[in-house]
Amino acid sequence: MLLHITYYRYIFFTAQILFLAECECPCYHTSRNINMTEDEIIKIKDDIRKQNLIDKTTVSKYKRERISAPDKRFSAKAIGYVGITCLCTVGVVIVMIDVVSLVNTFSVITQKVGAFFRRIL
Repeated sequence: MLLHITYYRYIFFTAQILFLAECECPCYHTSRNINMTEDEIIKIKDDIRKQNLIDKTTVSKYKRERISAPDKRFSAKAIGYVGITCLCTVGVVIVMIDVVSLVNTFSVITQKVGAFFRRIL
């Protein structure tokens, strides 16, 4: 297969395969004909794609998505404090209900244990 390859600064894939060549010459507009198989072309294309891929976790956009910015406005702090107060109130109510049940259960157990020991003695 006869393929016309042109060297430029940028990478383009069109009807002709144009790719960046590591060329030491000062000119950027050189052309030549090269015989390549389709497998070689696919390999070159995959190599170029691998060279241009970057790790998404190192990009600043990814880092900014994971970091929350401080908000020093009074309204933001007030809403936060109201939310914390609501959550704490619900937690305290649940614990108090359990404490009341625990006290009632403990008093019944102590009465039964006391009655048991009074019968024995």
